[in-house]
Amino acid sequence: MDLSLKLSIVLDNFKRHFNDDLIFYARAASGYRPGGGRIIPPGVTLDLPAFYTSDKLWSYEIGAKFKGLDNRLTIDTDAFYIDWTNIQTQEPIPNSFYIIDGNAGSARSQGVELQVAYVPLRGLTVGANGAFTDARFTSTVPGIATDGNSLTYVPRFSGAAYAQYLHPIQNGWNALVEGDYRYEGYRVDTYRIPLPGYGVWNTRFGVQNDRWQVNLYVRNLTDKYARAGSNGGGGGFLPYQFVIETPRTFGISFIQRF
Repeated sequence: MDLSLKLSIVLDNFKRHFNDDLIFYARAASGYRPGGGRIIPPGVTLDLPAFYTSDKLWSYEIGAKFKGLDNRLTIDTDAFYIDWTNIQTQEPIPNSFYIIDGNAGSARSQGVELQVAYVPLRGLTVGANGAFTDARFTSTVPGIATDGNSLTYVPRFSGAAYAQYLHPIQNGWNALVEGDYRYEGYRVDTYRIPLPGYGVWNTRFGVQNDRWQVNLYVRNLTDKYARAGSNGGGGGFLPYQFVIETPRTFGISFIQRF
């Protein structure tokens, strides 16, 4: 379940500059997504509404931003609380292998986030970010979740770390070497099937200037097998099958900036 909604109204966005290197801020906002129609699959005899409705959230956040060591170190941290009502989600149809758009009551999400970046020497940047999120339903919706269940696809712990090195070549071109590690913790899918935590390594090598960038990349460097979702057993009609993260992939990318 995606916690992101387009925030349409910012009620308050308070910032306090204690000095050039330290900022504290507080923010409150509200947003919603419109509902829409849905197609009832053939053969389904349940009396299901032909529409799913809009959902809405209130988001509250406090945080701080710090710069130090001649701007070579940056630290961003925040704590947040989200109140989410009439949640839009994928709704399994009982006794079938179909899922359709639907609504799933209310939930709240709260947690903390931290992001750090450091430039130990010219051209080299290392960084990391992490988050702890406690996201749970606050109402019971038959067939989807009960009060207190964790939200689907939202891990309690997640994070990433990276290193990037840029080295000048000539005529405005730079060589690039980059590697990163991404971790997602334990979570559950739409059918409440457990998805174990996993980590993935990625790397890329290339050249770039102000307008062009060419990269050779390897994603999922160690060919990690990781479950990203399931079919829930098709309501008891099918064997369990899992969607997995993309296996080790080699590729080349071209980017042009305008």
